[in-house]
Amino acid sequence: MNNITIKVLAGGIFSKFMYVIQNTQMINTNFDSLYIENIDEKSLINEENIFNNIFEQKIQDNQVSHDCVVVPNYSKFLPIEDSKNLNDYKKIVNKLRFTENFNKKFNSYLEKLNIDENYIGMHIRLCDMNIHHKDDYGSLVFEDFLNEIKKLKEDGKKIFVASDNNESLLKLKSLYNDDIVYVDGFLRGETENEDTLLLQTNHLKDVTFWEEAFIDMLLLSKCETLICRSSNFNNASIIYSNSLKKIIRI
Repeated sequence: MNNITIKVLAGGIFSKFMYVIQNTQMINTNFDSLYIENIDEKSLINEENIFNNIFEQKIQDNQVSHDCVVVPNYSKFLPIEDSKNLNDYKKIVNKLRFTENFNKKFNSYLEKLNIDENYIGMHIRLCDMNIHHKDDYGSLVFEDFLNEIKKLKEDGKKIFVASDNNESLLKLKSLYNDDIVYVDGFLRGETENEDTLLLQTNHLKDVTFWEEAFIDMLLLSKCETLICRSSNFNNASIIYSNSLKKIIRI
């Protein structure tokens, strides 16, 4: 049996997750089971391991443990969709199983919103990215995302939006009404200029916050087109997707 444990520290939710996927690819994609162990004390660890609330996983016999090593960060300068390892990443996530509880929640949103390959998907990330990572990826504004929508939008074409703030969602809703679809009530920043890093770190032990992040990511993966900036959230959507045909990076 080839049972692997990957211990991950990293930063936010999808930084942790992508570190695990990339490290697993380097170790062995033909594992029998993969246990993702969070060792970041800012989140749930040990018996309460946060990943146990997302994935159906347990320690098996003959488990072999590995620590995550630093890996390249996929971005608009190094797009994951162009990686020679993309199929390996897809193979890995296809072997992971979400918990019954998570699947029930996700499928309820998918059924309610009816998101499919006819949708344009967009991930708006402005807040902490502009404040803490502008030297790496530049600083964007709402209009940068809006301009991409204007290029693609056709009558009746719906857009699913995952956003780090409510202000952008309200602006889009005022412009495109029912053609804008998003999950209402998820934890987000209020304004486009808010430093949401504190919001994220304050909720790393919040199971609901993790569930919401994975739900938004998976809903985005169901679309045909993705408008996004550099983010491991988007990288996860791309490796989970069987429908994305066009990726527009800002």
